[in-house]
Amino acid sequence: MGEAAAMIAGEELDLVEDALRGAVASSVSLLSRASEHIIRSGGKRLRPRVVLLSYKAAGGKDISRAVPLAAAVELLHTASLIHDDINDRSDMRRGQATVNARWGDSLALLAGDFMFIRLLSLIAAFDSRVIRVLADSCTAIVEGETLQMLSLGDTGMTEETYLRIVGQKTASLFSACAELGGLLAGGAEQQVSALKDYGLKMGTAFQIRDDTLDLVGRRDRLGKPVASDLEQGKMSLATLFALKSSERAREVLFSNDAAQAIQLLRDTGALEYAMLKAREYSERAKEALSILPDSEAKAALFELADFAFARDQ
Repeated sequence: MGEAAAMIAGEELDLVEDALRGAVASSVSLLSRASEHIIRSGGKRLRPRVVLLSYKAAGGKDISRAVPLAAAVELLHTASLIHDDINDRSDMRRGQATVNARWGDSLALLAGDFMFIRLLSLIAAFDSRVIRVLADSCTAIVEGETLQMLSLGDTGMTEETYLRIVGQKTASLFSACAELGGLLAGGAEQQVSALKDYGLKMGTAFQIRDDTLDLVGRRDRLGKPVASDLEQGKMSLATLFALKSSERAREVLFSNDAAQAIQLLRDTGALEYAMLKAREYSERAKEALSILPDSEAKAALFELADFAFARDQ
């Protein structure tokens, strides 16, 4: 992540961390411990960053007004991760044991629900449009995850369907983050629309890269098992490209031979294709910001778009 993206909201992120810890406080200590476990495990806090930077880029001055929204979107994201880990039977997340691995599926489910509920208190004071944006994003995430579940192992999936799933399960929240920042800052409708489009394109680049890293990344960098998506039958842009390019692809990709599968993805140009698509969406994200005046916050949003496709973890 570039210097501007890492630092421009650095101090403000401390306020977000405080808000997160306050939001998951509970008189039931086990619920608090389980919730704090995944919050304290870190993460890049990309979604809160997008809220805060979009708020600044659209002319917002009092960053404290944006902090509750920034914390709310991180709670939503974290809750969805907990539920993902239950569904995927994952035991590692961010280099640590998942909530379900440490406390079991039942408590993990309750912790995820708890976070969803607690974010309501963070957004209760905002106007109906802000709440609607976040509510629509919640709906899109669940719909996207359901579509992905229904398509597990579907080697005939089209790229269009893949991008629809990505748009709903991941990019919709990034889009909401950017839109929320613009709305809260009182930005012009054209600016808010541009930020919304930026988030959608940036989030798409992020997920394409994330799916590619799952195939070829390093476990020590990712903090989770490599090729786990492939083992679960989740399609990626690279695997779909390979399946169309090689008659051997189906056999090799699902042979449980990770090294052979990665080599096939390289030989068919599938990895290169996925990265080109990620770069394309990253560039389109930056183009969407052309209507906004130049500022440090806008420059940081540019850097986040670059980071979305160029990251290695």
